[in-house]
Amino acid sequence: MLGTRWIYDGVHDPVVTAQLRALLRGEATPQHRSRSHTPDPAVTVRGAGPDDGLEVRLNRVLRPLEAAERPSRGVVAGWVRPDGSAARGVLAALAPR
Repeated sequence: MLGTRWIYDGVHDPVVTAQLRALLRGEATPQHRSRSHTPDPAVTVRGAGPDDGLEVRLNRVLRPLEAAERPSRGVVAGWVRPDGSAARGVLAALAPR
């Protein structure tokens, strides 16, 4: 596969922010984290559309999305909590500058 990966602060990487903007505009498809060229249907984008005057904001502290919550524009994905249970929440969103 792709070999060893490293974690870094992607919010300061122009490639990461450009791809997130494309994803939030509906111009890109979420990709699987460990399989090349494989879409990830578990990642959803809500409210895709133009992003004029908006900036990408990454949520550095993830909160589980309540069933009743519906973010207007954001990337929603899942993660595994330390206790092994699954959670989903907004990882990134567009917000006014």
